[in-house]
Amino acid sequence: MSSIASVTPTVCSLFGVKPPRDSGAKPVDSVLEEAAKKLKGGKIEKALIYAPDAIGEGLYRDYKKLFSGVKRMAPLEVETKSVIPTWTPVCFSSMFTGAQPEVHGITKYEKPVLSVDTLFDALAREKKRVAIVAVKGSSIDLVFRNRKIELLHGGVRPAGRGAGPRHPEGEGLRPHTRLPPGVRRPHARLDAEGP
Repeated sequence: MSSIASVTPTVCSLFGVKPPRDSGAKPVDSVLEEAAKKLKGGKIEKALIYAPDAIGEGLYRDYKKLFSGVKRMAPLEVETKSVIPTWTPVCFSSMFTGAQPEVHGITKYEKPVLSVDTLFDALAREKKRVAIVAVKGSSIDLVFRNRKIELLHGGVRPAGRGAGPRHPEGEGLRPHTRLPPGVRRPHARLDAEGP
């Protein structure tokens, strides 16, 4: 099973771009094979990477119907394993550097600006236009600042401190005030004990 750190070398390979300097993960072969068929050996020019926070196997399994729209648009599923510890800043840093926590430097729940090379830096070096849209103050916003990319703020953050059921400062996940069209709220409230 691939690691979440495989996201970066996979995306770099799809673009035909050299991965970040510290990327040690291998690309996901099944994604590259499927892309080779669809692209007839070519490379992609644009990509949208949607990286929601705290979507683990348990949430996916318990609320599978909520993912049907995503599966229709992106039918290839790749099971990956997380890095340890599984806190958001640690995981997103591994996902977008291709490196393990001890290499990229975020090994606990903290949000410093990453000082290592990232997917976003690799794409920008190749003159690809890169934009991150993130909730202001979120891990993605803070960890990936100070780069030659656009950083835009938007979205709605869940009420209360902490955005997920296992967040170290969290009060549990509360429903967003707005949801995309066609997405309904789950009936169960998620809290530290689970659904």
